[in-house]
Amino acid sequence: MIKNGLLKEHVVWRRECIMKQENQDDNYLFMGNITRKLMKVRAPLTSSLLLVKGDVTVPDLKDQSCGGIVTRVAYIKTHKTGSTTVGHIMNRFGYLRNLSFVLNKRRWNSHLVYKLITRDSPRNDFLKPLRVKEGDYARYKYDMITVHIRYNREVMESFMKPNTRYITVIRDPGMQFESAFVHFQFDDAFPFLIKHRLLSANVDDRLKEWFRHPKDYLKRLKELSWEGVKGLRYFYAKNNQIYDLGLNTEYHTDTGKVMEYISKLDKELDFVLITEYLEESLLVLKKQFCWNLEDILFISKNQRSEKAKSATISEYMLHKIRAWNAVDLQLYQHFNATLWKKVRLYGEDFQRDLQQFLIYLAKNSLFFVDDELSSPDILMRPVKIQYVKFHSYFLAIAVFYISANRLKKIISQRIKQENQDDNYLFMGNMTTKLMKVPAPLTSSPLLIKDDVTLSDLQDQSCTGIVSRVAYIKTHKTGSTTVGHIMNRFGYLRNLSFVLNKRQWNGHLVYKQITRDSPRNDFLKPLTVKAGDYAHYKYDMITVHIRYNREVMKSFMKPNTQYITVIRDPGMQFESAFVHFQFDDAFPFLIKHRLLSASVGDRLKEWFRHPNDYWKRLKELSWEGAKGLRYFYAKNNQIYDLGLNTEYHADTGKVMEYISILDQELDFVLITEYLEESLLVLKKQFCWNLEDILFISKNQRSEKAKSVTISEYMLHKIRAWNAIDLQLYQHFNATLWKKVRLYGEDFQRDLQQFRERLLDVFNNCTNGQYFKRQGRHFQNVNYKPIKNSGEFCRLIAESKASLMSRVRKRQLTDKSH
Repeated sequence: MIKNGLLKEHVVWRRECIMKQENQDDNYLFMGNITRKLMKVRAPLTSSLLLVKGDVTVPDLKDQSCGGIVTRVAYIKTHKTGSTTVGHIMNRFGYLRNLSFVLNKRRWNSHLVYKLITRDSPRNDFLKPLRVKEGDYARYKYDMITVHIRYNREVMESFMKPNTRYITVIRDPGMQFESAFVHFQFDDAFPFLIKHRLLSANVDDRLKEWFRHPKDYLKRLKELSWEGVKGLRYFYAKNNQIYDLGLNTEYHTDTGKVMEYISKLDKELDFVLITEYLEESLLVLKKQFCWNLEDILFISKNQRSEKAKSATISEYMLHKIRAWNAVDLQLYQHFNATLWKKVRLYGEDFQRDLQQFLIYLAKNSLFFVDDELSSPDILMRPVKIQYVKFHSYFLAIAVFYISANRLKKIISQRIKQENQDDNYLFMGNMTTKLMKVPAPLTSSPLLIKDDVTLSDLQDQSCTGIVSRVAYIKTHKTGSTTVGHIMNRFGYLRNLSFVLNKRQWNGHLVYKQITRDSPRNDFLKPLTVKAGDYAHYKYDMITVHIRYNREVMKSFMKPNTQYITVIRDPGMQFESAFVHFQFDDAFPFLIKHRLLSASVGDRLKEWFRHPNDYWKRLKELSWEGAKGLRYFYAKNNQIYDLGLNTEYHADTGKVMEYISILDQELDFVLITEYLEESLLVLKKQFCWNLEDILFISKNQRSEKAKSVTISEYMLHKIRAWNAIDLQLYQHFNATLWKKVRLYGEDFQRDLQQFRERLLDVFNNCTNGQYFKRQGRHFQNVNYKPIKNSGEFCRLIAESKASLMSRVRKRQLTDKSH
């Protein structure tokens, strides 16, 4: 934390660092929850944005078409969703405008979640509104509510002034449940000996124990107390978000009731923010509520430490968690889709406004907290204000890192001051007034009934199966898992693959191929005579190759479908950094010193001189190819998809190329939503469910995946790979559009797919083995169960084993 006497020097130093970084690194900034490249679309910067003179105001990005600012907000604060950060924004908004809050007089944090309130609840249990006489209960009407409370529209309306807007925030239930599991200590439900044995275990191991007997442990929580309330955690431990939003647990197994209630929430709630897209959510909220940009600025609150957030949760465990919280998953997908619909309605200025928003988030964050600060609960104290003259608003951001307890005290003090002095003033000179519910779960939601067949889920409307696929295999995106699905599909149907004869794995990424490349460099297609090059046309390509439609078309049979997979560049770059050993670019002494360091420390070194190290990779070889890693070390995904690096700085060219890809590619899978992607692909390609089943391939070990990358570092990575971020955002939105077009059966089909995945994993694999990959980690592979049948063998065996089968068949084919 910054020492008081050094604050002024620190602020000046940090400002100089920003200016220097902007000049060196092509105008990218790092802070904010999801950082993007600033594509030279900047807000007008003053000579000193944060050392603000008294007469300088924050640029006003309020929508000029607004008819009136919204100053009455009922915020339903859900649990473990980032809701404290959003609540802080609402608290600050109301405080600076002297608004009245609904606050429980009897609890230190004013929460109402423990209190069963009705329309007739005694008003003397609540702090009186501002400018209302104590005891005049008929006038106890409020502007805002921002504390934990279960949603009940009728009850809340009885407390709120007319024309109040109702909002909330929800989160991917896979991550929300893990956070709740740790925070609310669900493992209290374990038997004493088991709990004692797992006392020092990681969260994944404790979750495994939970899911051995989930229903038993859930019932056990009914008998246990939390903060003096018996059984409270029972409601937090399954589908907690929709419970917070008012749907009682007895209705959670009634699919019709769930759908009806989500539809009801859609009509009643004025806005639902999405934790994973908080900046986007806040920007749309700002426009809808006619707020100013300063109203939505924030520094994240109540976060766990980086060490705590780095808990390793396997994909397998996330499947279980999402299935367990299936109703929350449906809620999340519905309102996530709603958010992106609102983004489209926002207009063409959305990206510009978003980048301006991120600039302010970045620069405020840099000056108010130390980016390296880490403590068990990340409580960031505000800087000492007497040393620097900040604009009153920026001051408020720093000073208003307050708890609900402090807010309650402040409001109590205001009430006292009202009684003493009608002409009081407070800080600030503000002149403005203010995805996924499956079918009903069986008694064992993760097991599958024996009478369900694999072909039951084929789309009955299909007219013809797609059997010609060109799969552009990108790097470090989970592409080996998808490639294995494609290889198995083609192998079982005797299809012909484009394979490099000179490379053991068939890859073409090292080979500059053109339409006229000699066909004798490739394995001949099945049923074609060797040397009959005019007939060297193929059904599938599944190896690493740079996308070039004209070249690939010259190899493929007619009516081929072109697909690929992309990944959040924050995680993709970290994986590539380790796999391709970008730290080879470091000077010898630095590389030697960091040889045993964490990936986080090595990444810090990379970003001290990113352009220098990147250029250095041009001179180094990888698997015999000089300079190859240069292309992997910045915006690698869009490079794999065909856009040369010389165009990456041209915003117009980038947007044009993404538009070309949108037209040319038939499907783009998203790594973070692989099951959803595959399910939509299955329907689009008229495949069967067994065609898309998989066991993850080429994964790093859990130990290697558990590396701690700070949020600050992820911001830097995403800014460095800003073009990939644009690519990712575009096709992520495209995927969810296709999900909506899939139809009402999507959630049911997704649940059946996930159940099958678990069934296959349990019945086809028998332990793991590891293969070293570079200096820093090992890859995990799974052993097929002996005598489990051809399907299990093919789905469980390694990528190399299946590729050998494909290659051997084509190499030894004598038919013509």
